[in-house]
Amino acid sequence: MKKIITIILAIFSVTNLCAQNNVNGQTAFPPAYEITTDTISHNTVLPDSNWQMIADPSGKMTLEQALQPGSFKDTIRKINYRDDTYWLRYRIVNRMQKEAKITFRPNSNFEINSVSRVDLYIKTNGGKWEHLKTGNEVPWSERDGLRRFNYINTVIPAGKEIVVYERDYLDYVFVNQVDKKSVSFGFTETIVQNDYLNDDFHYIQAVEYAFILGLFVFALVINFYFFITVREKEFLYFALFLLASALSNMWYLQDSILREHPLLQSYLMLIANVFIFFFLIYFIRYFLKTFKRFPRWDRWLVILAFLPTIIYLFNTRLSWLFHTNLSTFSIIIGIGTIVIISISLLITFLLYIRGHDKSIRLMIVAVAPFICLYVLMALFVIVFEVLQLGFKVKNPPALISFFFSDFRLFSIVSYAWMVLVFSWVLFMRFSSLRKKVAMQEVEKEKERNALIAQQKIELEKQVTERTSELQQSLENLKSTQKQLIQSEKMASLGELTAGIAHEIQNPLNFVNNFSDVNVELIDEMKNEFANGNGQEAIAIADDIKENEQKINHHGKRAGDIVKGMLQHSRTSTGVKEPTDINALADEYLRLSYHGLRAKDKSFNAEMKTDFDPSIGKINIIPQDIGRVLLNLYNNAFYAVEQKQKEAAEKGLPTFERLATLYDPTVSVTTMKSGNQVIITVSDNGNGIPQKIVDKIFQPFFTTKPTGSGTGLGLSLSYDIVKAHGGEIKVESKENEGSTFIINIPVTN
Repeated sequence: MKKIITIILAIFSVTNLCAQNNVNGQTAFPPAYEITTDTISHNTVLPDSNWQMIADPSGKMTLEQALQPGSFKDTIRKINYRDDTYWLRYRIVNRMQKEAKITFRPNSNFEINSVSRVDLYIKTNGGKWEHLKTGNEVPWSERDGLRRFNYINTVIPAGKEIVVYERDYLDYVFVNQVDKKSVSFGFTETIVQNDYLNDDFHYIQAVEYAFILGLFVFALVINFYFFITVREKEFLYFALFLLASALSNMWYLQDSILREHPLLQSYLMLIANVFIFFFLIYFIRYFLKTFKRFPRWDRWLVILAFLPTIIYLFNTRLSWLFHTNLSTFSIIIGIGTIVIISISLLITFLLYIRGHDKSIRLMIVAVAPFICLYVLMALFVIVFEVLQLGFKVKNPPALISFFFSDFRLFSIVSYAWMVLVFSWVLFMRFSSLRKKVAMQEVEKEKERNALIAQQKIELEKQVTERTSELQQSLENLKSTQKQLIQSEKMASLGELTAGIAHEIQNPLNFVNNFSDVNVELIDEMKNEFANGNGQEAIAIADDIKENEQKINHHGKRAGDIVKGMLQHSRTSTGVKEPTDINALADEYLRLSYHGLRAKDKSFNAEMKTDFDPSIGKINIIPQDIGRVLLNLYNNAFYAVEQKQKEAAEKGLPTFERLATLYDPTVSVTTMKSGNQVIITVSDNGNGIPQKIVDKIFQPFFTTKPTGSGTGLGLSLSYDIVKAHGGEIKVESKENEGSTFIINIPVTN
């Protein structure tokens, strides 16, 4: 019976082991680390036998792939600096009768900046995988556990076991790594008490660097203002140096500044560290003008400006090239570079010491503590390395230990001192430059005033001469304008001549005809009186009287036509008088039409009028408005005549046939609207092209052939209508015709 029970237990154990291996997805899983008491160290390191590690060269391995059998077949623990990602696996069993609250310390054996991201996949017996993450590249709000230290907390129930798969992404921007990875943890309460609550150093450090950052930002703003004011490059480079210095110290305030954008913070710090000495050296070059005084030494300074960048980038890949940790060598190179730069800058200042320039002495005083600090650092590092290698000394001497422990404080003080003194020197330089610039501005202002005074005299002379010339030109222009206006009047008068002759001929014909009739009637009346027919003589006398009335009527008609012609030809008096606008529009319409007919007997056009009888008489200058109407009528008749001729030229044999296809028409309407009289002159000619509509009221602009028009008609019409307080506008469509609209206000 005992043998059977033993066999069953053995089978059960093997089955349980297989099931455990199947659950974990692994083979040869390392034995679990057992927690038996809650008094373990707050930094307990797992023995190497309790955990395994493999490299993930591609950095793309997932948890599912890590769980596959054989993934951890060949485990390693030494860091290969060509690989950026590593997977670790281990188990921890809680043998206590109470739950164990533990905290993993992924960075405990790396420098605090060496692990950019940690992913912990934790699984309890029969539970699901829990994914926790932390790291320098993880935003603050997404970190689990103790965020500032990148510690991750978990809880192991009493008597339970957890399986942990850990993925570490290494960050080679910071070069001080160690050779071997380890796994460490501790009880959460102990770690919080020791590392978190009692971490006064962190707060002191944060306050120190916040003060330094504020100092840098304040000095940066001031020097940038100096640069904008005087445009000297030393102020710009010093401001950039301060900006780089502020950014390079931003890590110490990572839980306050850009904590939700850690990658941006890292890149800004990297750029700042690369260029901080570049800006410092260029500031000194432009402050001292070494490229003018000592060009050969200036070339060395230019090389030094780029040297830290090259060394910095080279140091970040040393471990990758040699597959091992070269942090001490990197530190020596970095410190050595700083020492070389510091001594070179000190020599630069000494080159100018003979100039008795107070600012040079102040700058030497500014950099002296900084230079001494890094020279001592380099010396102590070399001494300690010699003691370690030659004399097997593990701990540095008290003096070196004191120096190393307080180096950060010494560095802050020396850096702040250098910035303050440099800022004071630049302030003095700014004051001097501002005075110099002010004096230059005063001299320039004096020269400018003298030049202005001289130019004023010359300008006054030129103005007097030009004024005289312009006055003469103005008189000439006025004379020319009067002549042009009179020419336009005479041109329009010439166009009226034929129409006037036709209009006068009609009443004269009536006068002549009735005069001849009256002569005959008088002879008849005499005969009737001689024959004693008194009644017949009286009837003949009545006929003579009626004819005389007609003669008088047509004589007055001819007189009105002559009066209108005289008004049109003479200069306007500018006096408005009550005028029948309908009669004026009708008279000038007929005069314009008969004038064109006199030139071309073959031309015919239909005239349509629609006059508003309610308008009555309005106050206008009749001869001026008559000129406007005459000009619009002439243009309208010209437009329809041209369209008629163009149609005839296209093959229409006779005007009779043409009349069936095109009926030339000029329409005139008057209308009273409120306190305005609107006169509209329309034609169905070719219209005005849209591209020249805006130009037709310009003086001397005409579309008629040379010799056919002066180009002043519409311009003068525009001025006349404006002088009456009205407006004139045109609406036109090509091949359909044009409409001119005149608005004249009614005044009593």
